[in-house]
Amino acid sequence: MARAGSDFDDVDGVWEQVGEIDAHGAVLIRPDNHVAWRALSGDDQPEQTLTAALETILGRA
Repeated sequence: MARAGSDFDDVDGVWEQVGEIDAHGAVLIRPDNHVAWRALSGDDQPEQTLTAALETILGRA
């Protein structure tokens, strides 16, 4: 099932069951298909949160 405005289809509903991420959350997937970072729900400062996550992932923090 795809959420409105999303770019994916959860055809068998498994992701929604195991993902633990609400409609305002986010997932950053590495090119090798591993989860690099996730936010389970929304954030008051999403740009700063994502910047901090990327800095940590890239070893710049």
